[in-house]
Parts: sequence; C-alpha cells; structure tokens
Amino acid sequence: MTAPPLILLIIHLIAGVPDGSQLPNLDWSFLDNGMLKIGVARNWGSAIAYLSPSGSNVNLINHYDLGREVQMSYFFGRGQEYPGIYWPKIDGANFGWNPVQAGDAGNNPSTTLEFRNDGSEIFARIRPKDWALGNYYPPPGKDADVIYEERITLENEVAHAHFRCIHEGQDVHGPKDGEVPAGYFIRELTDFVSYAGERPWTGEPLQTTRPAGQAIWQQLSENWGAFANRDGWGVGLFVPGNTTYGNIRRLSGMGGETGDGIAIFIPHRIVTFAPGTIDEYDVYLTVGTILQIRERFSAIQRELKGDGNGPFASEFSQLGNSDKWTALQDIRLASFQSLGGELFFTAAGPVPTLALGGHHAAVNADRHKLAVVRLWTSAESRLSFSFLPLGKRNFPDDCHLEPVTVPGNAWQDCVLDLSAHGRWQGTVAGLKLALQAEKGQRFAIEFVRLAGHHIELQAQRREAGGWLITRGYCELTARIRSAVLAPAIERFIILRQTGVGAFVQVGEISAAAVSGGAFTYYDRPLEDEISCTYRVTAVDSDGQILGFSSEETIEAK
Repeated sequence: MTAPPLILLIIHLIAGVPDGSQLPNLDWSFLDNGMLKIGVARNWGSAIAYLSPSGSNVNLINHYDLGREVQMSYFFGRGQEYPGIYWPKIDGANFGWNPVQAGDAGNNPSTTLEFRNDGSEIFARIRPKDWALGNYYPPPGKDADVIYEERITLENEVAHAHFRCIHEGQDVHGPKDGEVPAGYFIRELTDFVSYAGERPWTGEPLQTTRPAGQAIWQQLSENWGAFANRDGWGVGLFVPGNTTYGNIRRLSGMGGETGDGIAIFIPHRIVTFAPGTIDEYDVYLTVGTILQIRERFSAIQRELKGDGNGPFASEFSQLGNSDKWTALQDIRLASFQSLGGELFFTAAGPVPTLALGGHHAAVNADRHKLAVVRLWTSAESRLSFSFLPLGKRNFPDDCHLEPVTVPGNAWQDCVLDLSAHGRWQGTVAGLKLALQAEKGQRFAIEFVRLAGHHIELQAQRREAGGWLITRGYCELTARIRSAVLAPAIERFIILRQTGVGAFVQVGEISAAAVSGGAFTYYDRPLEDEISCTYRVTAVDSDGQILGFSSEETIEAK
C-alpha cells in the first residue's frame, strides 16, 4: 500500500526539519476555512509565511529569513541605483532598489502600520525596508519609499491575496523587470510544473522541470506555476495580472519551513515607479495535486477573463494607476501617470515607448481584429503598434504595424487593422506603443482597445436610384464578421469624417434591426468637392466598443 503524497511529505519533513530552537519567534495570524490555512507574520511586515491544508502541520512556505516568504518585493536586481551598495558585500555588483515586505538583509523587520483579521479577511498596511540598505544602515535599517497593502481571503481551497504598492517617493525607479511577487517554498518540493505551450487554457499537457542551483527563466503561458513533490502534490501560485515568464530555482540545504534549502518561484513583470505611482496585482495560492491546482486556476481564469475572446481595454480610470502599462524608453518617468481617466507622459527622447504584458495584454488574436488608441499630443507625431507573440520574451522586429500619423493638439482615434499582419494569430502576450517625438513633447492616452469584431465596410456614391435613393447620397454597407460575440452588441454607430476634420456620429442602427449580420445605411447628399471617410463601431448597452470597421473614403470628384 502506497502512502498518499501528503503523508510522504510529512515523513520527509520529520527527518529533515531543524530543531525547535531555530524557529523564529513570529507573531502569527491565521485564516482557516476548514480546507486551507494561511498565516502571516505580523512582526515581519505581515508577509505570508504559512500555507497548508487545514488540519495539517506541514507548512509549504519557507521563512528561513526576511527575504523568503510569499511577499511583495519588486527586486530590481543589480544595477547602478545605489553605487557602492553590495549584497552580499563580497558580490561586487551595485545593488538596486528593493522594498521587501518582511524586512532587509540586516535582519531588520518591516513595520506593520495597520492590521486587521476578522476571521474572514486579513488586511495589513506596511512600511517595508529597502533590502540591501540593511547592510549599511544601523538598526532599524532604512525604510523604503513605498507603502504596501495586502488583503487576504479564502474561498474553498484557494487563498486570494490582493497586493497594492503606493510609491511616496519623488524619485523614479525603473523600468525594471521586478518580482511580483517573491515566492519561496520548502525544498522538499522537487518538480516545477507549468504550461509553456502556445494554446493556454485549452487543457494541453503540462511541462515539468526539475531545477537545481542555476536560475531558469520559465515560460508561464497560463500565468501560473507549481512546485510539487515526486508524487505530484504541492503548492501552486497564480498571478493573472503578470507577465508570461517566471524565475525558478532550487537550492540545496536543510529542508522544512525554516531550513536554508529552498524552492523558488518568482513571476516577473516590467515595472516603473514615478512619483504617485500605484501598482496592484492579485496572487492566488492553492495546495493539492497538479490536476487540482490547474483546475482551480482555470476556474479563476474563466471568471476573470471568460474564454479570452471578449473585448480588451485599458481605460486608465484609476488615479495613479497606469493599468500595468510601463514606460520603456524616452519617457520622463516623473511625468508617467494617470489622472482623470487619461495616461499622461512627456517625451525625454525621440521615440517614447510604453508596453503592456501578461494577462492584461494576452488576447486571442483570431478574435481581436482591430485596435483603437485614443491619443492626444502637443505636436504632430506617428504611432507605431507592436505585439509580442506568446513564447517570446522580447518584441520581435517583424511584429509591428505600419505607423499612423497623429495630428497635434487634437484627440485622435488611431485605428489599426491587426488582422492585416500575418503574425497576428494565436495568443498575443504583450503590446507596445512607440511614438515619434521631440524632446519635451506631451502626450495623453484616453484608452487602448482591442475588439472581437471585424466589421467589413463598403462605401459608395449613389449617382442614380429609385424613389428611395436620391442621387448623390452615400450608401454604406456593413457586414459583421466574428459573430460569436454578436448577442452583446446593442447598436452600431456610424461615424463620418469630412475633409480633414474629426469623426462625428451621423447615425446609428439598432442591433435588433440587423438581419443576417449586415445592414445598409444612407448618409446625406455629398458635396462633389469634399471627400468623406466613414467608420462603424459596434457597442454594447454601456456604450463599450465591441467592434470596429476599417475606414472607407468616398473621394471628392
């Protein structure tokens, strides 16, 4: 008779756990719903330091020191941010900004400013330490220039942590490939399991890696990974707002929750912090077999994102939140912020560029045919739209659309035909916007939207007709493709641009009046000396755009 995976893990831990004298004196606070138990260490910045099935004493999270746990970190790596600051001191490489929720390298714990646990939710507000500076400042170390907030709840077998970072500093950090979050688990979990294919959430086979001391960049096409023992039982971590890559590693040493041996899983995302920046993301943790872990995360994905075929939108509606877009180059980072429903930034060089990756950008390209970027700039510019195919870490040179001219001092809806690009297919994991600019040129983006509908539009001048069609009218014929989303459409908006003016609404058609996925609309008499350009959008009951047509022009005579 074979012992269950959890029993085998308990036996392994009994043989390898340090003695009780080495256990830290942690101020624990727990949630336990009878299926899952999660705990935070209040005197270590309320970092998540305990996770187990209810009724078990097997903690799957390692808390050997203040740099372990499952916690907010934003480790920006080794760089030039703190010249002369090394960690460890013998490393010889300058160490970057790293606000760690639990504490710093000098064993100075972070401060929990506010804490609540009502039995169903844990809330904590934390002033973290800057990790590397703990070796250079006397106790109590150096506070970081951010405030962390976490909310933790349990739903059945899944723990949900919502992490929030508020940057209070007046300086700029990034853009850097940051840890979101740091995840450290017991080393008895030997196998890392994830999906690295090109068809996420379709049930295709998972990939298993047995990492050793060398760090491995692992593709996470479904934004989750799990460390399991050799019987396929372990802990899974899912970050739906993250990139599709993570860093995995497993270090030798003593096992158990307080041993120096470790299994590391750290999802990454490019992050920039300017004055007032707020970054938020969600983390889901669960314990079980790999099949159970995947099923639970798949259910969360369906709830959050449906089948991945619905409309995509970045609206920049929350103050200080760039909706996961990151300034990559030639942008004055202090200017990169959202205010009043718009994302503002100022050019610091000739090609200001911003990008979005992970769940917030991942779309089914076969169902998203067009993109629209509503953009304002203080002087004429050109917008280039690029995309990142799933499985690529960097944007390929051949994955961009032809640039669109943007006039100065006017809001412009830049519509891009994604379906015209041969590589726009499968799952797209990232988006990038690059603009041509003079130094100091100002920009604002109201929204970036991708639509699931492609509306084929034909426009022609009707020079003759019966009593219903007057000579000189414009006839528009629209046919809706990708009709899988058609029930969500309430009406179609007809927009016209006369000469070089802005698009204005000239009519609308109720979706209920559309038969066979097509309709015809007749516009006003045309003036021979003026050209007219038309566009049709499909909207739902809230006015959200679900589909776009291409632009069709009737030229002046």
